[in-house]
Amino acid sequence: MTKKHTPLGVQEGFFKKPSDASRRKLQIAVGYFDSYMNVLARGREAGYADLFAGPGRYESGEKSVPIVICERVVADERLRNLVRLWFNQGDPDWAAQLDRNIKAVDGISTLRYEPRVTRILISKALAPRLERLSIPTFTFADPCGYKGLSLRLITAALKGFGNDCLFFFNYNRVNMKLGYPIMDESINEFFEPERAATLRKEVGALTPPAREKRVLAAIDEALRQAGAIPLTFAFRTREGGGTSHHLVFASKSRKGTTIMKSLMNRASSKSLRASVLGISTHATKESVNWISSAASTKCVSERSPHSPAEHSHLTRSSRKKWPSRDIPRLIIVTHCWNWNLKRG
Repeated sequence: MTKKHTPLGVQEGFFKKPSDASRRKLQIAVGYFDSYMNVLARGREAGYADLFAGPGRYESGEKSVPIVICERVVADERLRNLVRLWFNQGDPDWAAQLDRNIKAVDGISTLRYEPRVTRILISKALAPRLERLSIPTFTFADPCGYKGLSLRLITAALKGFGNDCLFFFNYNRVNMKLGYPIMDESINEFFEPERAATLRKEVGALTPPAREKRVLAAIDEALRQAGAIPLTFAFRTREGGGTSHHLVFASKSRKGTTIMKSLMNRASSKSLRASVLGISTHATKESVNWISSAASTKCVSERSPHSPAEHSHLTRSSRKKWPSRDIPRLIIVTHCWNWNLKRG
């Protein structure tokens, strides 16, 4: 049965109640937030930005990432004084709910910087602004698909000190659209026209595994050109065992990559190994499985083009062991944000 989506690409009913995957997503996002702010928000301001924040709570009442992040900041005096929060939601109704839910967080008024809630429709048009951002910021983006995301936007977000990127790539939808000319516009938006044209020429005659690897290689190439260290995990569905999504992390810091690898391994139902983008993957038995590349654990991550000083911005990993659940549908992007954005 075909699933219905909102005009912004979000599956209808997504925010009725959290799936196990969404809970896993929250664990990883908050875990990395804790580690990131433990290092970056010391003696200087640091930021957190959520590009596709949603309403902040599910209809069931359970909290989603924005509210948990707000509570984390409220609970720590250092973070209350140094962390700037920016939440964006393009849907005006959800944005209004989000604003209300954030204001209802106990102690939110104690923050030095009031959280910003905007209604920007995310697109690659924001890339030039992201390239000029001023403070290190960890940004989470979960569009429940890929609408609004682009490699141009992501690589722009990687510029500057302390900028990391973790995003959830909807391989199912991209793979489907690669074979239909009527879908060229959205594929061009994500990959950029030249890279997308090359992909179309090359993937048509490939086997499904080779096709997947080639698509991931295009992402890998873009991230490496931005000076980043890529790390990826795949998700497979029970039906046919095909890949549905990829969780992709990119950092200019070996330490940051190690922290994220550790968080993902701890959050997985099995001890899975992380690897670089584009390596073949192997499925496990769960309905939606988090698969790490098993062919190699030698990350090109170990060779960053940046100096030891730039590598030092993340030096501690989260010590929390998250409970084992299903896999997230997430995209996280970290960057420095311009905190003079006006409310949408």
